[in-house]
Amino acid sequence: MSEQQQIEITIEEAEKSIAMSECLERLAQSKDFQQLILEDYFKTNSVRLVSLRADPNFTSKPENIVANNRALDGISELMGYFRTVSIMGGISRQTLADHIELENQED
Repeated sequence: MSEQQQIEITIEEAEKSIAMSECLERLAQSKDFQQLILEDYFKTNSVRLVSLRADPNFTSKPENIVANNRALDGISELMGYFRTVSIMGGISRQTLADHIELENQED
């Protein structure tokens, strides 16, 4: 693969990463998304799940603990995914801007 082909692939990957980040940004502006995911799922549901761990009736059953851990892991994974999409979008924006600046200097 030539250097030019590698650059084109990197640019395509950066553009895809930027598009995903922009998609997340649009979602974050949605009142429905804010209420359903950011407030209810990430915050309210997390507090509910953690509170259940203090209930001896709940924790007396091992399957409840396993299900509770899975639910918390799911919240954590989704939060991590959103964070990664956002960070990678920012890095890609900067990388693409640097590439364009370099091209302009070479012309």
